[in-house]
Amino acid sequence: MSPGIDFDRPHDDDLDARIEAQLSQLSTTEKIQLTSGDDFWRTHAVPSRGIPCLKLSDGPSGARGGGSFSDPTPAALFPSSSCLGATFDRSLAYRMGNAIACDSKSKQVHLLLGPTINMVRDPRNGRSFETYSEDPLLCGALGGEYVLGVQDTGVGACLKHFVANEAEHRRRVNSSNVDETTLRTVYLRPFQIALARIREAHRKGEDGAQARPFRGSVASIMTAYNRLNRVSCSENDWLYNRILRDEWRFGGLVVSDWLALHNHGLKVTDLEMPGPSIHRKVDRVLQLIKDGVVTEVDIDRRAAAVLRLIQQVAPLGFRTLAEESETSPEIQETADVIRQIAAEGAVLLRNSAGLLPLDPMTPPRRIALIGRAVTQPIQSGGGSANLKPQHVSSLHSAVTALLGDRSEVAVAQGCETWSFAPPLPTDLVSGIEFEWYSRDSESGKRELRGRTQPDSLRWDASLNGLPPLAREGKLDAKTWSITASFDLQSDRDMDYVLQYHAFGRLTIATGKAPLVFEGEKDPFEYLLHPHHYRIERRLHLEAGRRQRITFDYEPVRGLGAWEKRFFSSFGVGGYEVRDPKLDIQEAASVAASSDLAVVLVSTGPEWESEGFDRETLCLPRGQNEMVRAVLEAQPNTVVVTVSGAAIELPFLDHSTVVHGWFGGQESGSALCDVLFGQGFAPASGRMPHTWAKSLEDIPAASLGPRGFPGIMEDDDDVGPNTYYDEALSMGYRHFETRSVRPTVWFGGGLAGYTRFTSSMRVRGGVSRSSNAVAEVTVRNVGQRSGKEVVQIYLADAFGAGTGRSLVAFDAVRLAAGKEARVELPIRAEMLSRWCQDAGRWKVRKGWYDLVLAKSADPADEVQRAQVEVQEDWDWRGLEASEEIDDLPAPKI
Repeated sequence: MSPGIDFDRPHDDDLDARIEAQLSQLSTTEKIQLTSGDDFWRTHAVPSRGIPCLKLSDGPSGARGGGSFSDPTPAALFPSSSCLGATFDRSLAYRMGNAIACDSKSKQVHLLLGPTINMVRDPRNGRSFETYSEDPLLCGALGGEYVLGVQDTGVGACLKHFVANEAEHRRRVNSSNVDETTLRTVYLRPFQIALARIREAHRKGEDGAQARPFRGSVASIMTAYNRLNRVSCSENDWLYNRILRDEWRFGGLVVSDWLALHNHGLKVTDLEMPGPSIHRKVDRVLQLIKDGVVTEVDIDRRAAAVLRLIQQVAPLGFRTLAEESETSPEIQETADVIRQIAAEGAVLLRNSAGLLPLDPMTPPRRIALIGRAVTQPIQSGGGSANLKPQHVSSLHSAVTALLGDRSEVAVAQGCETWSFAPPLPTDLVSGIEFEWYSRDSESGKRELRGRTQPDSLRWDASLNGLPPLAREGKLDAKTWSITASFDLQSDRDMDYVLQYHAFGRLTIATGKAPLVFEGEKDPFEYLLHPHHYRIERRLHLEAGRRQRITFDYEPVRGLGAWEKRFFSSFGVGGYEVRDPKLDIQEAASVAASSDLAVVLVSTGPEWESEGFDRETLCLPRGQNEMVRAVLEAQPNTVVVTVSGAAIELPFLDHSTVVHGWFGGQESGSALCDVLFGQGFAPASGRMPHTWAKSLEDIPAASLGPRGFPGIMEDDDDVGPNTYYDEALSMGYRHFETRSVRPTVWFGGGLAGYTRFTSSMRVRGGVSRSSNAVAEVTVRNVGQRSGKEVVQIYLADAFGAGTGRSLVAFDAVRLAAGKEARVELPIRAEMLSRWCQDAGRWKVRKGWYDLVLAKSADPADEVQRAQVEVQEDWDWRGLEASEEIDDLPAPKI
């Protein structure tokens, strides 16, 4: 039998036998190579055996492709996962996954690295915007539908990050310390729910022909960076082999997050990424086998998982790097779903005097649009989820296009919102020159090897390799450095601040002693957050006088193969020192001279990003003060907030407020839809997290640094320890059981511009072989179309006084005056409690209270009904109807 890939039989019954035959014909060296990446996005190919490489790509909000991280091929950029979470809409999750997968096919991607289904334990987590919710059911349900949408195209999906990856602070060594009951009930549960949904869809034939090769499972699961109870997630035998593979019968690929391995991980993780390998170099692994640390069986298991995925995605075809050609077709259907998610995910929090929606046919005579994001839209958070969009849609352009000459639209930029200073303006900077040097091997002196005149003061070779002069042999790859110089000249006197960041060292000439700046040394952290370490220099510019600025750059020396292959970078930004009150005063003046003001305030990728956590929930810089000034100047004001996770809202009780999330590349058009009531259900979103009034009210934050982001312990010098001591009392349950009133409850929101009534009755009971059904009748009693989110909670979910827990939900779309009846299954899994002593889930006979509600707020209760559990039983596995001991073991 040939060891090559059979394109015509990706999922037939003898796939496992054919993979075992392939393994038998591969050498140990070839099998080892299959278990690690070849470059940043691709696995090793074995051309002599007919085995191609796999191409992987970010991610949750769009398909990056396999090129430069800093300047990739454009992609269809979708709203943040938190925005999708706010829709509570399974169908939109499916459509989002499907459209992103279609875009990934234009980039020849086989495995899409998403969705993220970690929990929002503390909104300060820099990646909170990347996941859906603080609730396990909402996270898992939307994640499962996203995967089904992706894999219906033949592209593999990847659930991540497994598990308890809820902070970015020192994430590769931070230990999430969680008791098993909490871990299984809260943090593992989204993965369990998603996997069960994918299996159910396959069982019912709902997963589509192109998804059949994946056999009712997600193609891949990604390891988390963090440690779990002081054991690296990427080397955690209990987590992956006992729970994921044995209990849940997962037979897909386990891939490491990028640089997440601390050791070889060959007992647990199938594929180390990225390449070139750090921990699985062939000579090292051969020695591990010789020493008995790992066995040939371990290598076979890891290589088999890679071969299986190659076979599963074979219908997509394979190309070598030289043959790849990435494109980015703009598709109207994709634009429509991006815009719909962004508009329907927006949460109307307060509508003072019914100010919204505005009438586009008879709008206010003059509308003031205030805020930097009005013309510079915030489309995404930062890090690996942030992509280069196909186009940009601003609120200003969308409003002016909609209204035409029916309204005058005035714009005030308002206060600054950046974290790192923006690039130097072209009317201030000139004469940029880089001098490229190498050091003489004998004398050690710097020798000039070339000059270039770049367009900006940013040098970035991250993921692009060595400088061009080094590739041409004119610059020594080991000793090169840059002397950068430029002129600053202003037409008026001003104080000016230059900000610098670098991967490596900068030596800045000052006219006195040089200023030495040691920048970031970790290449991956720099890639995600280049501004984390920065230095400032303040200058005084005299009108008409030119100043020459000079600094030297040396990249980090002595790096490993991976870093040397990819990294060197620095950047310079600047800003004029001026009173920020001037911008706020201008905004208030424009608002006062208008008939209505829309003030748009935001965070953005510099404030919410992979690689770091927020320190506060406050809006950056002077935006709260700007809102206050605009409200005083103009009573008819709409405040639009844009962030990926919770922020403080000190102005909520004094204005009309709508929260807009990170809206992707259609964000401006979607916000316009929200303001003017365009589309079927604008601003119908419900809050997927509970928003606290202050940081101290958040469960993890109330524990102090021990709870987030972690503390160092005397008996653990590896990294910080983060204690999940709030246990099951996280999210909305914490606020209910402690009678703490948040700003906005989970599930809260005004449901857009219409009103709904609902009632519930329960049919049948819950047994090992059947679900009960909650039949909910919903009626739109308003004047406009819209979407109601039906929410059913289990009272006292984990015992008396433990608070409620979401057990079923659905999004119901209704025209004005229409009624619909929806049936929501009440599953045994949602009524189960983990028993630590027995090591099983327990379902106990009796009557349980179900609560139909508008949100998790006890005051929003609509109706109660009881459901009967008709028998006692214990279970362990993916679903309550199975017992793991009765199931066959998964094959390698």
